[in-house]
Amino acid sequence: MSTETFFTNLLAPQGAVKHLILRRYLDAWVAILGQSNYKRLVYIDGFAGAGSYEGDQVGSPLVFLNSWISHKLNARFPTMVVIFIEKNKETRKKLKKEIENYQIDPRLDVKIYKGGFANDLDTVLDELKDLLQGQPIFAFLDPFGYTQIPMSTIKRLFSIGKTEVLVNFMTKGLTRGIYIEVSSNIFPGSINHQGLQKKINALFGNEDDRIQEVHKALKNETDVSGRMEYLATSYEAALKDNTDAKFTLFFVMRGKRNELIYHLVFATSHIKGIECMKEAMFKVDQTSEESDELSFSDYDFLRSDTTTLIRPRDAEIWHKISGDKINQEFSGLTADVEIVKQYVLTNTIFPWQSEIIKHAKPLLIETYDGLRRRGNLYGSKVNIQFAKLGERYPDHAELVVAAKH
Repeated sequence: MSTETFFTNLLAPQGAVKHLILRRYLDAWVAILGQSNYKRLVYIDGFAGAGSYEGDQVGSPLVFLNSWISHKLNARFPTMVVIFIEKNKETRKKLKKEIENYQIDPRLDVKIYKGGFANDLDTVLDELKDLLQGQPIFAFLDPFGYTQIPMSTIKRLFSIGKTEVLVNFMTKGLTRGIYIEVSSNIFPGSINHQGLQKKINALFGNEDDRIQEVHKALKNETDVSGRMEYLATSYEAALKDNTDAKFTLFFVMRGKRNELIYHLVFATSHIKGIECMKEAMFKVDQTSEESDELSFSDYDFLRSDTTTLIRPRDAEIWHKISGDKINQEFSGLTADVEIVKQYVLTNTIFPWQSEIIKHAKPLLIETYDGLRRRGNLYGSKVNIQFAKLGERYPDHAELVVAAKH
């Protein structure tokens, strides 16, 4: 799919959901980091496009600019370096025209570069090294294929700043590409896809030939969705192995036939990033509370009676499910509330809310000064003691409050 074709067609629902996730996360990102002591923030759109679609639907560049301009805390924000990279000349012209009205704020330093993300980002980073070094960087990478985001380039992004990335990982196309590469090696008369193997290895940051190994794993997985998930989790692992990202999260996108198209993969070095991204993704998740993945399907949405992408959730239901999962994980143990929170964020589909703790029915909540009182301390830095599974819970947990010495 070309950039031009992409921007002259209406967005599919999953495309709008992708931008909604991006917008909700950016609103939180600029609010948190915009009030920090950093001199500047950095937003990079590696495949910017023209900025808008037919029907007044905005593209990712305007998603960011709208978040910045309209944010209620905007007056407190520092300088924002905005980097748009776009290969197509006519598309760049359209993008420049689209952003003219946004450049009235002197704190917005918008730069549009010609070229491709993989081939030209290093040059951009070299040029702007003094501006970007050590600063918070959020990069949105939404390519038109799976060969355009080599791990070496993402690794470079993480090396220069406090970086987070949201990547459109083209799972369906990658699966097809792996089978094509294996077939071209097995059958001498097949089409020679020169360089495909090298590009697939580069995607995962591997110089060794792992195509046959991956192909074998995919063949052994009989379920198509399982094959796709294998690739997505492999990519998450590659991000952690090649960068300083400690946490990853993905969101599944399905098409009009309910086929899995791609995963949105998020990587960050801070649990706060996962907390904010989980909240953004959970708002548009279509699955049941019993599911083990966050996802959206054009097929389900277009056949539903709703016109809104935000799904109302019954907090009481998912709080209870989260509490049950906490009980199973921490049965008979005492754990810091931050550890419990991290477990929910990284091992369930749910975001974190302090009310979850009461559904886990803790035996004891304890801090550090030995004073005792009753109250809701779930937001404090406290230890929580859990009963063993099968033990009878008291009606109310005793709360032990303390101050650090």
